[in-house]
Order: sequence, then structure tokens, then C-alpha cells
Amino acid sequence: MELMIPLKSHSGEPLYEQIYRYTKSEIKRGNLLSGTRLPSTRVLAEHLKVGRSTTQMAYEQLLSEGYIEAVPCRGYFVCGLDGLVEVVQEPPGVQDEIRNSQTSFWKVDFSPRGIDLDSFPFNTWRKISRNTLVDDNKELFLPGPAQGDLELREAVRSYLHSARGVNCRTEQIVVGAGNEYLLMLLYQLLGGQRVIAMENPTYRQAYRIFDSLGCRVAPVEMDSGGMQIGQLKESGADIAYIMPSHQYPMGIVMPVRRRQELLGWAYEKEGRYLIEDDYDSEFRYKGKPIPALQGMDRNGRVIYIGTFSQSIAPGDPYQFYGSAHRLMPRLSGAGGLLCLHGVTNRSESSPPVFVGRPL
Repeated sequence: MELMIPLKSHSGEPLYEQIYRYTKSEIKRGNLLSGTRLPSTRVLAEHLKVGRSTTQMAYEQLLSEGYIEAVPCRGYFVCGLDGLVEVVQEPPGVQDEIRNSQTSFWKVDFSPRGIDLDSFPFNTWRKISRNTLVDDNKELFLPGPAQGDLELREAVRSYLHSARGVNCRTEQIVVGAGNEYLLMLLYQLLGGQRVIAMENPTYRQAYRIFDSLGCRVAPVEMDSGGMQIGQLKESGADIAYIMPSHQYPMGIVMPVRRRQELLGWAYEKEGRYLIEDDYDSEFRYKGKPIPALQGMDRNGRVIYIGTFSQSIAPGDPYQFYGSAHRLMPRLSGAGGLLCLHGVTNRSESSPPVFVGRPL
């Protein structure tokens, strides 16, 4: 048989690709049935007035993709495609429509995750990033320590102690790529079958994560001081997820008395913990930042969670937590859980200097 292939010599598309694309289209449409014998590369080349190498390249591409098969001493035959799923390309313009729909047209961003990137010290960050790559340090491209780079964790520890009043050792700090990773890790360290009390309303993503892990989440109402202790005791929870310095989304700042009551609740029974989410608590319109609840803890019952997404940039991947010292034995034995913390040595090389640098 002959193939009537309309070739366009001035289209910019290689001739072999035009032959390949036309033949594949005919096979997929069913115009070339399974078992149909195709003309040889020599015959097709003579018919189309092209070089034989052109038709050979087209057939080789069809062979490699499985549209045709070569039978020794007989020639080329169409393969059977019956029952196979046909992959349909999106019509032109669909991707442009999706891209346009994602374009931002607003003038003012009221999202709580937005920051003023016009104030970001790009020159400082660029200089630090360049300095970390001056030497051919191969370790930057290798997987980092399970809990995160030691220098970064030391910088985080120093920063938390001076800026937030957090008391912990470097070995208690874990750096991970995102809040989701750290909450799942905490779930593993604390053990399953836990009842977690959460403020109502609360940070929805944290609620979704605990719920997806199979935890029983007990919503606890708030008053002007934060989570109500009476309802917390009635909830049967052994873990309380709280945001004492700047509750989201209500913006409540928990007073000292309520913080002491929460610590008292945690101390009443072995195995109780407070998870303190200190998201964006470094910033206040007036006065100094409220010290973290963890700094008041003397029994190792507070697990502190923080991030640089507000102080550096929303795209910053570093989330960290300070583990309560009572969990250190479990943390030390969780090497398998920590092996995929998601932050490489290379991405961790700049933040230690940046965090400890006065701006």
C-alpha cells in the first residue's frame, strides 16, 4: 500500500517527524488497521521524494513507541492498539486559560500568609548565598543530618532563646520541610491513640493533618484568655494544641494565669503534653513580642513549633520544633522516621548565617 503523506518542506518541522506524526495519527484513528503492511522505507522514500534515511528515522520512532513492528524478511506491520487508552492532548489555549486564571489581579493582599517582600534584604541574602559556594564543598550536595544541619539548629536554638525565651538544647531541635512533616513526625513520637484538644476555631491545616492520621480531635471553646481549662479537662484529651502568643484566627494573647493553668493541667498526669504553635509571634504593632509558653515549662511538657515563613519569606521551607526533653529517648531512636526531613545541606547552608546576622 501507499501512504499519501502531505509533507510541508517549508514548515520548519523535520520531514521525518511529519511522516512519523502522520502515520501515528492514522494508526490511532483506525485508518491503518492492526496487521496492515506498510511500505518499505525505500518504497516510501521514492514515493515521497525524500531520502531513505528520513523514512528510516520515522519508522524507527514508530517502532520504539510500539505503533509498528518489524517482521524479518516480511516488512513493517501495524501493531494492534485495541482496548488501549488513548491519551488526548489538551486543545490549544487550555493551558493559557489555566495560567490566566491563576494570575493575581488584586491590589491589596489580605492573606495572613503574605509579607512585604519589598523590605527583604536581598543583597545580604545574595552575599551569604554566594559565600557559601565559594569553596568546592561537596557535602552541600549530600543528604544532611536527620534532624537538620547542626549549624542551622544551633542558630535556631540561639535565636529562640534570645528572641522568644525558649529553653532547649541543640539536640532537641528538629528542622523539617513544612508544618505537615513535623506534625506527622510528632504523631509518631507521641504514639497513636491520642486525643488532641484544639482551640475552636483553630488552624485548619493542623486539624486536617491530625484528623487524617486517625487522631481523635476534641474542639475546646475559648474565652477572652484562650482555651478554657474546664472544657479541656472534660474533653479527655492528653495533648493540647495551642497558640498562646497570637491565636489564629482570633488573635488572642493568652495571659500568664491561663498559661500557668495549662501547664498545671499538663503536670497533673503523666503523658500529657502541650504543643505550642508560635507562628508569626515575633511581630506586634506595639510593645515587645510575648515570650513563648515553653520558657515557663520546667517539667518538659511543652513542644514548641516555629517557622521562618513570616520573618524570612513565605516560600522558606524551614519549619522547626523544640522537642520536650521527656521525648528525647524517643527522638534518639527515631532515625528511620527522620531520614527524609526534606531539607538538603545545600538549602540549609545560608540560613544559619542569615538568622544570626544583625540586619
